[in-house]
Amino acid sequence: MKKRALIVPLILTLFFAAWGASPATAEPIPGITQTPQYKMLVGAVNDLESQRNVPATPARKASYRRTLDNKTGAAKSQVKILFARRTSRVKSRDDAAQQRQIRNILENQRNQVDALQALKASKLADAQDDYQASLNRINSRYAPKLDPLVNQRTVLKRQLARTTRPARRQQILDAITTVQAKINRIVDGQQAATRVVTTRYQARVGAVNDTFVARIRTVQSRGSQLVLQANRAWKATYQADFARLKERRTDEFSLVSRLNERGSGYIGSMPPKN
Repeated sequence: MKKRALIVPLILTLFFAAWGASPATAEPIPGITQTPQYKMLVGAVNDLESQRNVPATPARKASYRRTLDNKTGAAKSQVKILFARRTSRVKSRDDAAQQRQIRNILENQRNQVDALQALKASKLADAQDDYQASLNRINSRYAPKLDPLVNQRTVLKRQLARTTRPARRQQILDAITTVQAKINRIVDGQQAATRVVTTRYQARVGAVNDTFVARIRTVQSRGSQLVLQANRAWKATYQADFARLKERRTDEFSLVSRLNERGSGYIGSMPPKN
């Protein structure tokens, strides 16, 4: 719950920042009362008002009604055009702001992942350095025991190569066997110590990898959640804006319809003319 409580203000902050980033240079979309079509309808209705007590033939009244209907139709068409323009602008504005917000979320996610990858590489490098240092200590510990025996074996092999008497050769071979047995015991100890530090190093590397895989997945999951919440928030914003635009369209249609009703009333009040 605490995480969600922190995420919602973040989304709202990004939302209002994106809202305020709308281009100030965008041409304002006028209301219906500012359009030439509406003003022409108002003029036609005013003319009919001035003629409401003037006798008119049925043909003249029919002409008035056609003119009124044409100008009413033009004004209503303009209401639809303005609604379409406002809807398109709101959607474009929201889409652009939504895309900026999502790009910011994903960029932040990439930066966090890159930082974690760099930290993981540093920890793996530290583990490698420690491992190599451990190997060096093992080699340093066993070298004083092993090197003299290896040198002794080398000397014995040279003597064997120069010796031809069977009895002496056998003595040298026995000595080489004894030295080799000592070498084998020391090497076995060195290898056992090496296996211990190698196992420890491999466990450390595995733990580092597992830890950072989990941390990176958490960052990616959090980023996906923020993207999903941002998409939902922008969808709700657009739906609210669209509902307000529909209400405005209804109000503007009502303005035009009331003018049409007024004009029709004036035509109806004209006295008949023989």
